[in-house]
Amino acid sequence: MRQFITESLLFKCKINELIAYVDDQLENSDCWTKEVLYFQLACAHCLDRSWPDACENVIHMLNISAESDIGSKPIFDTDLSSTFTNNDSSIQPAFTIVKQERLRKLVYDIAYHILFRVYTSTAMDHDNDQLLGALLVLSQIDFATKGYQCFNRIMRHVEAKGSLRSAGLVKYISNIAILEELSRIQDYCSEYVSILIAIPQVQRRIGQSTRHSVRGTKDGQKQSIEEQIKKCGEDPYVTVSTYFTENKEGILKMLGAKF
Repeated sequence: MRQFITESLLFKCKINELIAYVDDQLENSDCWTKEVLYFQLACAHCLDRSWPDACENVIHMLNISAESDIGSKPIFDTDLSSTFTNNDSSIQPAFTIVKQERLRKLVYDIAYHILFRVYTSTAMDHDNDQLLGALLVLSQIDFATKGYQCFNRIMRHVEAKGSLRSAGLVKYISNIAILEELSRIQDYCSEYVSILIAIPQVQRRIGQSTRHSVRGTKDGQKQSIEEQIKKCGEDPYVTVSTYFTENKEGILKMLGAKF
């Protein structure tokens, strides 16, 4: 019944009524219900063009997903048959697990929508490195089918702009194709494009070897990318989710949130 009410309000675009109703329901809801409610709130705020609020609800969904075992691995790796043979009453039916998995992937589509709407907005400064970095990280999702289009679009802008300055961004990139392209730019295009995404290094002490502070240099950036290539293999959903949750405040400020 609650889901029918929220979906009805969303369908009728009664945004304020939906937000008020969902806020009352969140406190006493289980994790799965909260995910659905946050999803509906994100959709409502997108309709209202309130991008910071929409993104905040997306991040809430990512936090719930990170705390749950379901969604931490692909659905085809989950033994769905056990949901019918196990006598544990807390086990959910297989169709529910599939629905959760689909919802937790759909959340990245909402993130795409939010960031691209902001990216194409005339009110946003397209030289915003954090926006470009967030889109670059997000492009890892479904890279083979659609993510590469996002990546190519962002890199064209980075090359035209002449730089991408987002210290520490490299640790949120686990896609080898993206890392190899960034490495190629460091090798052949560094005179025209400056890529500064290495993890910030602590200030060098007097007498300390220069190898400890190399990451701020061209060679240091390349070295950092090469080190990350060796670590490739992490699930892109985990990588992207970690980026959004760990950089929540900065992302929301970028989108115009008031704190």
